[in-house]
Amino acid sequence: MLEKLIKFEFNIYWRNIDKNILFGFFILFFLGLFFSFSSTSSLAGERLNKTYYFFFSKHLIFTALALLIMFVISAMETSLLKKIVIPLFVLFFVLLLLVPIIGIEVKGAKRWLNLYFFRLQPIELLKPFFILITVKILTLNKLQNSKIRYLFSFFLLASVIILLIDQPDLGQSILLIGSWVATVFISGVSLTYIFSFFVTFIFFISCLLFLMPEKFCYVINRLICFFVPRKGDNV
Repeated sequence: MLEKLIKFEFNIYWRNIDKNILFGFFILFFLGLFFSFSSTSSLAGERLNKTYYFFFSKHLIFTALALLIMFVISAMETSLLKKIVIPLFVLFFVLLLLVPIIGIEVKGAKRWLNLYFFRLQPIELLKPFFILITVKILTLNKLQNSKIRYLFSFFLLASVIILLIDQPDLGQSILLIGSWVATVFISGVSLTYIFSFFVTFIFFISCLLFLMPEKFCYVINRLICFFVPRKGDNV
């Protein structure tokens, strides 16, 4: 009886899942494993005095864990997921707030919390819930015909970006901003607002690069290396 119930539940799950997205994820996971194996094996063995499969094994463990989490979340009821979005977002946002206080610094960047057995980067957990909470704000019935919902979601984005800039983590900031822009665009906002935001964002990033060189000098150095490769060894 139990076996039939499990089989029935699995058939429902498999029938409802988007198989194109699922196989797309599998392809990305296996490509990541392949490139991790091909690009880090010699580095670990020859330069870092570790086993040749050190980084590959580490990547494989996290890939298996990611797949498990993906299947668990995809099997959850939508109603349950809606209930836990806000509490989990608040939890991970608090962890992000703790990074400047008790976080550990690695190569000039303070982005991680030391949890004894492993290091946790809170923004990695916050990102998917940031997108979900943004969608929740944009689809609130009380704000359905109001532009205030975009303002609320922007304030949410700004609060996270401010914490990321302090780390500093420009890459995650750009990724979050891109996700927010895509979500807002899909919700039906005018292209004029999107263009205005992009102009403001580019101006803001330019100001950060030149007014806070001590935090973002690595970005300037990468830009120099990209446009003038011969200077790569001197910056």
